[in-house]
Amino acid sequence: QGMFGGKKLKDLTEEDIRSYAASLANGGGVGGEVEAAGKDAEAAEAEPAPVPAAEPEAAADVDGDEAGQDVAAEATELERAVELDGRQLELARRRKEEEEAKRNQRHVELEEERVRRIAEEERLREEVLGQLDRSQMPAVRTGDGMLQKTIEHYTFADSEDVASISIDLDKDLFEGAAAHLTEDGVEVNTKESEVTIVLHRLPASKTVAALAEWRLHLAPLFHSVEPERTTWRIRKGKLSVKLTKRKRQEWRRLVKF
Repeated sequence: QGMFGGKKLKDLTEEDIRSYAASLANGGGVGGEVEAAGKDAEAAEAEPAPVPAAEPEAAADVDGDEAGQDVAAEATELERAVELDGRQLELARRRKEEEEAKRNQRHVELEEERVRRIAEEERLREEVLGQLDRSQMPAVRTGDGMLQKTIEHYTFADSEDVASISIDLDKDLFEGAAAHLTEDGVEVNTKESEVTIVLHRLPASKTVAALAEWRLHLAPLFHSVEPERTTWRIRKGKLSVKLTKRKRQEWRRLVKF
């Protein structure tokens, strides 16, 4: 390298080469230096160029992955919360439906019990009537000379807004009474807390042909009624009178006492 002034082999000129040849011809001991210089030049050419420092991309990728995992975890947690709320709402809906079904069932049972109670009362009444004469009270004569009989038996039925009175003429008066009664012979007078039913021109009994006035007076009623809305009709041997309640409420019986 000292001989060529620090030049590399590739940078040598023709003049440098000629000077080198001349030196060899003169027997100069520079062969080893030339060989070493050649090797140094080749090593310098073979040495790889410096590699620039790597950018911190790996760290950025790690941070991005962690952020993505956090978002995914939050989404999963939100889905679980929504699913839990949905299950709770469904359970609440089912409980409400079950409670409503129980209330409806209870209402049905109470209504069936009321019907059974009325049927049992009617059965007992008919049983008693079968053992007794329909009308036990004797006829009395009024001031105008007309015979008057008391209607001793009737059936009461209660509904939400109506209290009903039913008189089975052949059972509650005497056998064959229905054949003698017409609509012209029915009179119903209602006041706020009482009702009077009068059947005109009926025989006093099955065996007594004398005409009498059959009368049923009920007071005080269990609750108040609207007199102008009272209705009645005769159908299949029964007289039915319907009293419209002033307030919708249960009547445990027709009269207070």
